[in-house]
Amino acid sequence: MAILVSSATLEQSERVATVFVLAQSYAALDANVEMYFVGPSIQLLSRAQQAQLLGYGSQRWSLAQHLQQTLGAQVKLFACTQAAQAFELKKDQLIAEASWGGIIQYASRCLEPGWQGQIF
Repeated sequence: MAILVSSATLEQSERVATVFVLAQSYAALDANVEMYFVGPSIQLLSRAQQAQLLGYGSQRWSLAQHLQQTLGAQVKLFACTQAAQAFELKKDQLIAEASWGGIIQYASRCLEPGWQGQIF
């Protein structure tokens, strides 16, 4: 499953939490999962934002906790270079586990046999 994260931002903490839980759920069902962070969602990979709380009510976790759980499920994370430039984020300002990859890589993955895509 390839998940394009484009409109989920820190201002929509419930939506962001849902994206991570969905990715973890696919991984728990033995699917290969990749998440591509483009547009304003690139900020979710910023080291500076990791303390931000996301989710619902008393079940809120920090962005760092969501990312740790997602990475622990063997989900691969990709950061769009154009989005990073637009939001003035350098590679060393992103979490170490993020690789470069954006819309073209996402589209290419979705066209591969056995892969599907979702957009948030």
